[in-house]
Parts: sequence; C-alpha cells; structure tokens
Amino acid sequence: MVANSNPAAAQTLGAVYLPFQGGKLWEQGLLVFWFLITFLPMEGGAVSALRYLFVLYFLSFLVLDSRNVVANIARSFWLLPLQILAVLSVFWSPFPDVALRTAFLYLTSTLIIIILAARYTPRQILRCMMFTAMITSLFVLITPNPMDMGGPYASKNNLATHMLMGFILCFSFALDKEEHPLIRMPALLFALVMAFVTVMANSTTALLFLICSSMIILFARVVFLDLSGIKNIRTMLFLLGAGFALTIVYGALVFVDQAVLDEFLGVFGKDTSLTGRTALWAAAGEQIEQNQYLGLGMEGFWYYDSGVAQTLNENDHKPFGTQLTFHNAYLEVGVHLGYIGLVFFISALIWVVWQMLSQIFKAPDMVVSAFAVIVLVGVINTFTESVLWGPFDAQTTLFYVAGAAFVGRDRRRLIGRLVVRQQPPAPA
Repeated sequence: MVANSNPAAAQTLGAVYLPFQGGKLWEQGLLVFWFLITFLPMEGGAVSALRYLFVLYFLSFLVLDSRNVVANIARSFWLLPLQILAVLSVFWSPFPDVALRTAFLYLTSTLIIIILAARYTPRQILRCMMFTAMITSLFVLITPNPMDMGGPYASKNNLATHMLMGFILCFSFALDKEEHPLIRMPALLFALVMAFVTVMANSTTALLFLICSSMIILFARVVFLDLSGIKNIRTMLFLLGAGFALTIVYGALVFVDQAVLDEFLGVFGKDTSLTGRTALWAAAGEQIEQNQYLGLGMEGFWYYDSGVAQTLNENDHKPFGTQLTFHNAYLEVGVHLGYIGLVFFISALIWVVWQMLSQIFKAPDMVVSAFAVIVLVGVINTFTESVLWGPFDAQTTLFYVAGAAFVGRDRRRLIGRLVVRQQPPAPA
C-alpha cells in the first residue's frame, strides 16, 4: 500500500476488508463454560451465581459492543415480539410475580442468543456446543442413574435430545474438510459415543432422528463438497428430495390406515395416543378456546390449585403439583399467550427456516448443513415437544442462533483501501 501526497496522481483500486473473526480463543472457552453450566443439570448456589454472572457478562455487550450487538438485535427482531408479549402477560396472569420472573428469563435467553450470534462466528458457536456435548457425554457415562431413566437428566427424552444435538454436531465436524484434523478425529469418536447413549436411552423419536440426520449429513457432504462443481446439482437434488419427502407424507396420510399405524407404533412400544399426549392436546385445545386472543398469561396453567392441570397429573400418574408440558410447542404458546402469541411464535419459526434456506442456496458448507439439520429436527419436534418454547436449552439455542447468525449483510471490517500511484509516461 503506497501513500501519495498528490491525490490527483493516485488511483484507488478497491477496498481491503478483514472477514469477521468472531470471538477470541479465551472467549470461546468462556462460551463452552457457559453452555456447560446452562445445559448440564447442575444445581447449587455456586452454579446459580455463575449463571447470573455470565448473564451480566453477555448483556454487558449491549454497551461494550453496542454497534454490532444492537444492529444484530434489529436484524433479528422477529424473535422478540413473543418475548415482549410474555412480559406484558403479567397483567393478566393469575400469578404476576412468578410470571414476571419467567417472562424475563425467556427474554434474557433470547437476547443472549442474539448476542452470541453477533459476537461469534457460526462455526465457533457450533464448535463450542460440540465440546460441551462431548463433556456432557462423559458425564452421562459415569452417572450411576441408568440411561433409559434419563441419566443425569430428568427424563430419557431430555437426555436423548441433548445427545442427538451433540451427535449432529460431531458427525458434521467429522465430515468437514475445512475443520482441523485434531478436531475431526475426536468428533468422529464422540459421535459414536453419543449415538450409543441415544440408543441406550430408548427414546424412539430420538433414535429415528439419529438415523435420518445421519443420512442427511452424509447427503450434504456429497452434494455441498464432493459434487459442488456440477452446475445446478444442488437445486436439482433439493427439488428431488423435497418431492420424495412430500410423496412419502402423502402416501402416509392417504394409504396408511389405523391398523397399520397401530402395528408400526407397536414395534417401538408406542400407541396412537403417543403415550398420553393426545389427552394433553385435547385439554390444551379447550383452554385456548376459552382464552383465545391473549391466553392465560405466563405460568397461567400448570399451577398447584388448577383443577384441570392436576387432573392431567393424576391421569398421567404424576405427583400433585407437577409442572408438565403439553408436548406441543404451538399448544404451549396458545394456552399461555393465545392466538396473538401463536402468530408471533410461528413468525419466528418461519424467519429461522427462511434464513437457513437462503444460506443453503447462497453459501452451503458443513456448518450450514449442521444448522439446517438442527432446524429441521426442531421444527418437527414442535409437534410433539415444547422444547422451542423454553429458555436456556441446547436445542432452543442452536435453533434460534441459526437465524440470528446468518441474518443481514456479510460482517467484515474495512482495514484500508488499495491505492497506487500513476507513473508519468517515459520520455520518447
């Protein structure tokens, strides 16, 4: 780069940019630690204090890195209306003090997700979550509680979901040519460990997701890396895959009768009530009809002296006062925040899916593929689980950060302009 005191004799060839570098190594270490104390089922005063300190640390970037963070909040505003409505629901919730605390927990979780997307690269976020999953899998192996009873977690489904997320990350990094070999080899080893734990947890849903996600990740590796030089191959294969999936769904809806469905679910020890979920869904539908627009408010249903809630506990053989979920994210939002909240929730889901589809066609790689699989699993899970309507969860964080990390323009920093001095013509 040459300085020139005569601007008229100089020519600017172009700007020089530095790609977004994300967090430094020590910041990535802090992120791994944050994921550990958030997603591992650890209790105690010291752990709670650490969580509050980390919350303050991340929220401090609203001031320390305000230009970057606030810009990302503005670009990710689709995630916020639902949380704002949750805070406002304290005015009609039967327990406003508890509702306020829960609503701020949800809002803080969403803000931290957006801040992580602003401070770290997508690869760094996935890598840190993968390291967290590796440590968690070792913790599960040494826990005396059986895996089919949930291990260190409250239920086997919760354990299987965490291990499934870890498997998706480990398997994706193991197949990623752009990742360092010292990371790829352990990733492959831990992918096998997490697959083993998922199988031992005896969760049918997670097992099916494990098989399907493996096939999708392998497919993405072949299409996005090995066959990337073939013109229009991605679009063609995507359309073929979408058509094949729609054909299977149509066939399942039209040709599979009740007896066949019962027999299929019976192979996995299930029934067509999906282990009592249909009773929960019916109760949720009745509650939504009674409070259609704004719902019951946060903490408005699963409380100790709610007759309907405790009847569901009794029918499910749960202790009095247990806070269940409706095992359906849409019904969970509809009961507590009504149709208005449901519109905000669905809008956030659509926004995340749109960001992922755009990234798949614009700049696909194994990191994008891992995010895409996690988003796909998350969307399917909304119909049988309430995970995406909840704070500080591994799947929730990865799902929403998939939208916030890729939204907006390419983040890069201008470091200068390339200028050359025009040489006078040589004398004849």
